[in-house]
Amino acid sequence: MVRVVFAVWNSQFMEEAAKRIGHLPDIDIVVRDIQSLNWRNDCKDLLKEMADLYVIYQMGRGDWEKEVAKKAKILAFKSSVDRFSVVKPEEALYKELYMYLAYDGIENLKNFILRCVEIACKLRGKRIDLKLNIEKPVKMPWNGIYHPNSEVCFNSYESYIKWYTKNRKKYDKTAAILFYRARYLFKNTTHVDCLIEELEKREIMPVPVFCLTFPDKEAGMPGVEHAIEKYILPAKPDVLIWGLYFRVSRDIELLRKLNVPILNAIELYSMSPSEWKKSEGMNPTTLSMAVAMPEFDGTINPTVFSGEIRTTKILRAVPIKERVIRVAEQADRWIKLRRKSNDKKKIAIILHCSNIGNSEANSGTALGLDSFESVVEILKAMKKRGYRVELISKDELVEGMKASWRGNWNLGKEWLEVDYEFDSLPEKLKKDLTENWGEKPEKCAIPGMWLGNVFVTVQPLRSENEDHKLIHNPVLPPPHNYLAFYRFMNEFDAILHVGKHGSVEWLPGKSCGLSNECYPDVCLRSVPNAYIYIVNNPAEGTQAKRRGYSTILDHLPPVMESAELYSELEILIEDYFKAKSRNLINQISVLREKILSLAKKHRFWDGRSEVRSFDEFVEELHSNLQNLNCSMFNVGLHTYGVVKDPEKIALSAVRPEIKLCVENPSKRKIIRDAFIEILCWLRRSEISKDGEDEKIVKEIREKIKKFGEIEELKSEEFEKCIFKGIEVLYRLERTKELENLLNCFEGMFVEPAPSGDLTKGRIEVIPTGFNFYSIDPKAIPTKSAWKVGKKLAELLLNKYMDEEGRLPETVAFIQWTSDPMNTDGEQIAQILYTLGVRPVWDGRKVVSLEVIPLKELGRPRIDVFIRISGLFRDTFMNLVELVDRAIALVASLNEPLSMNFVRKHTLEGVTHRIFGDMPGAYGAGVNHAINSSMWENKEELAEVFVEWGMYAYGRGIYGEADRDGMCKAMKKVDVVVRNHYTDEWDIFSDDCPYAFQGGLGIAVETVRGKMPKLYISDTRPKLGEKERIVGIDEEVERVARISLLNDRWIDGMMKHGYKGAGDMMKRIVNMFGWEVTADAVKDWIFEEVATKYVLNKKMRKWFLENNPYAVEEITRRLLEAYRRGLWECDEELIEKIEDTYMEIEGYLED
Repeated sequence: MVRVVFAVWNSQFMEEAAKRIGHLPDIDIVVRDIQSLNWRNDCKDLLKEMADLYVIYQMGRGDWEKEVAKKAKILAFKSSVDRFSVVKPEEALYKELYMYLAYDGIENLKNFILRCVEIACKLRGKRIDLKLNIEKPVKMPWNGIYHPNSEVCFNSYESYIKWYTKNRKKYDKTAAILFYRARYLFKNTTHVDCLIEELEKREIMPVPVFCLTFPDKEAGMPGVEHAIEKYILPAKPDVLIWGLYFRVSRDIELLRKLNVPILNAIELYSMSPSEWKKSEGMNPTTLSMAVAMPEFDGTINPTVFSGEIRTTKILRAVPIKERVIRVAEQADRWIKLRRKSNDKKKIAIILHCSNIGNSEANSGTALGLDSFESVVEILKAMKKRGYRVELISKDELVEGMKASWRGNWNLGKEWLEVDYEFDSLPEKLKKDLTENWGEKPEKCAIPGMWLGNVFVTVQPLRSENEDHKLIHNPVLPPPHNYLAFYRFMNEFDAILHVGKHGSVEWLPGKSCGLSNECYPDVCLRSVPNAYIYIVNNPAEGTQAKRRGYSTILDHLPPVMESAELYSELEILIEDYFKAKSRNLINQISVLREKILSLAKKHRFWDGRSEVRSFDEFVEELHSNLQNLNCSMFNVGLHTYGVVKDPEKIALSAVRPEIKLCVENPSKRKIIRDAFIEILCWLRRSEISKDGEDEKIVKEIREKIKKFGEIEELKSEEFEKCIFKGIEVLYRLERTKELENLLNCFEGMFVEPAPSGDLTKGRIEVIPTGFNFYSIDPKAIPTKSAWKVGKKLAELLLNKYMDEEGRLPETVAFIQWTSDPMNTDGEQIAQILYTLGVRPVWDGRKVVSLEVIPLKELGRPRIDVFIRISGLFRDTFMNLVELVDRAIALVASLNEPLSMNFVRKHTLEGVTHRIFGDMPGAYGAGVNHAINSSMWENKEELAEVFVEWGMYAYGRGIYGEADRDGMCKAMKKVDVVVRNHYTDEWDIFSDDCPYAFQGGLGIAVETVRGKMPKLYISDTRPKLGEKERIVGIDEEVERVARISLLNDRWIDGMMKHGYKGAGDMMKRIVNMFGWEVTADAVKDWIFEEVATKYVLNKKMRKWFLENNPYAVEEITRRLLEAYRRGLWECDEELIEKIEDTYMEIEGYLED
């Protein structure tokens, strides 16, 4: 018996071809799907086939291929094992074999199989008595325009339009569709036919083009770019519907030339419509190939429109009717937006409102953005572009929004009342809404301001802080008024969400690839949705893209500055060290007194001299001061479309390199001043524009002389920083925030661009105003991230050993999406190395795992507990499975229990270790309880944390409720860690850090009886070591000092009036959250906050004039901290705060 095994991509068609060949005596043909052969165990199964020949085709990756190649005869095509192939046909035969595959189609595949059988027989030395009747490869069209009503495909747009005009009704609107050539060749186009039908119902002419994604020069096979140039550009479509996987085009000029929105219509891979309907979204492979990779080229609105069902052995694509309708509606809305004149368009601008603190203080929530000032700039730009807009000042806008929030229309406006068509909702949703919110009201009121054809409004809250429902129901549906709000939004030509972030993209439903039973889809439907988002947050921005159907328009973060708060003290300490080294007794004594005096003034000295020596204190203080002084804070907020202080932005972008040059605080100031002055001069002059580097360097060196003889200024590193700064200035001049927003409103293509942290030196994230993308999930962790992760794991274990005298048995990690998206997976790498496992890469992609031998590791394997966010579950389920595989791998090792805590705890009954939200839910819940003040003790908060996060995830497990398993695993936790990599946001910027990390801490304390250590893995750019592990109390103090207690930060926020006051309030409320969950806020910090924000008459007057609700909330939280025993202070101080609170309440009542 001669056996031939085919391991191929999309094996169904090879299987069908083999079936049509029928029985061949003494020949055994086996077809395996290459997609199922990703790991080494599958390699063993493949080798059990004992084949005479293995034929491997297309996209093969990974270790299993190499293993097969070592032990078997392989004939490989377009595979990573080409270099291992031991079967080398003559060139002409190899080319013929390959062309069978390239041309494709059942007949070609039949002949390919027969030819391979012939080769196998020759290898075996077996004579073939059969007449195989093998035919030459039959050429099939590489691409063309398809229509179900035509018997032939069209080789040009001209021939298609001629036929279409004659046989169909010619429509003015045009939508191009790209779909797979194989669908056309195998007459598998039902889903495309359905989409064509729905477009034509809306009087849109379809131009459906079948093609291949990738070109192949060897076969003369053109790719998708050729198809776009040949068929789609001549058609001049209004929109392109992308129905393929992978990248659209690496040629951005081609997409610019096309200049239309690219809607992503997703074919589910190996999933039927009924399976999808029951599922939580799509598998990691589909997410990577069909969603993440097309986003690199600016695709929007990822919408599932077909699944696959098996008929005999063939998987046939079938339409999901209601989703096909959604795609057609989206195309129609974008086309109408593109074709309507600006003066007739109606646009809704949606400001967000946070549940943090008092909602009346919070209108316009947007991280790092002055949302009100931004709206004013947007309105001005719209006016210039021909929109019918009534211009308004920032103060008028703020007052109008405050009035709308209260329903107090003193400006002559009125609330709108709408019916949101409750009866048209799916039955499941109607039941859900009625059970949670009662019967639907007859009408719902929509607040807002009409400014010409522009309606400015505030997104409703998901649930009021006073409402207990959300605390105990992570999948609580939005209330009736929320759905009514978005029903009204769908009447606009386009909507704009302003700033990070709103709530619609976080509503219950599938993770990605939504259905009509998912609340974001119910709300947004098909309305074109632009979303202004900060460039350093691709994680949550990706949620807005995938679940909020958003076109992202990214914006700059605020200008960042080094804190340099305590330079005087840092200089004194350096002088002290010099005096000590020279044994200058008198100077030592004087400097000691000065240092103590300033340390007490700035709250660094706590009187612990009897516990440790002064020198130990000074050493620790010096390290702390360097960290503080080199930390960065935001100077005010960004205004959309406005670039302020470009030289300071450039300085923050070169900060990682600058800091390597300078450690002395005096020198740091001189170098900063020199950098800024030189860049200002270069920007004003023309010298930086002529491209003559030598001339620029000469002029720079002349300018440097005025700053004195400082070696660092003369260094090559400093010159490199200057040139990088010039590049930043050049990029900032090309900022397109307003331009691209208006292009989006006109139905044009918004170009893609990278995202990330500018202050980590990533200047490629500017210019802003683009539709940012994130990363390929399968490339995590990268090799560079692995190095950092290893270091972090070692530092954490060393710190714990220093503090506790032993290694931890279990480290708990808070795993967010920001880690892989902003650091390429440094914390994932840290988790793997903690376990004693390393990734195996094939090129850029992680394909396997490898156990690190104990001898090499040099320590026990530490167990892990991982609390993933709902967003991490949605975007990186492949990493969940990777870590779960690593845990299982370590648990299975036959090692001493003292050297393998994973195995030890498994034998003690710990099963699952990765937990997260219920499918469709997001968050930790603890923040909702704390923000509402509806809790009595920490045990209640721990219960909320467990309630929200007790769902196990891993291989074959998706959101399985396992409360006992979670509590059993938490009992083993010694330390809880979360990575932090930037100064552009911090632990006070949001309520999620304390809700997740602090929440897990009190949950562990509740089940174990002891609070675990809470650490931060700090990888921010700074002096000295690049990575360090710090306690949460140290991090809270650092962030409080550089922001809340920093007069320069306060001054910057005060310039933004109402919005600045609201942001101050939120940071203080979040600080309060850290005290509740982690006992991490020192009493003196509360005292300083009270003094600066509440008791200072000048500050209080400013709050009352700009945002009285913000100071009311700050005061209330201080009193709550005292009454709950979280803050110990003098009764006299509390009486002053209480008197002030009554004064503020009286003001608000008046």
